[in-house]
Amino acid sequence: MNDVRRYLSLPWTIERSERTDDGHYFVLTVAELPGFVVAGRSEEEVEQEFWPALESFIESYLEDGQEPPLPARVRGVVRRPAVVRPPTASAADVEAYSAGDPAGEILQLPGVPA
Repeated sequence: MNDVRRYLSLPWTIERSERTDDGHYFVLTVAELPGFVVAGRSEEEVEQEFWPALESFIESYLEDGQEPPLPARVRGVVRRPAVVRPPTASAADVEAYSAGDPAGEILQLPGVPA
């Protein structure tokens, strides 16, 4: 799998937090991608920056000839805190990825850039 768009369509597991240790800001991280962090002064800002940042992060793996780690649910791991799906996901896709994970949360962030 070496197409960036295909990676962007995978069910990434994220952690969302609000931080006050050095000012006040919001953070999104992807559990499967160590070092991937999107931070901003508002939830809207981090949500808008998420997909372009994820695309760049994945592209850096591919440009180095490496495959990025796959999302937990693609590897068969369940019970993660949240799954990020582009808004283009169908209801059936979301249902399939959230089945059996009542603790999970499906987060709809701004769509994958064209």
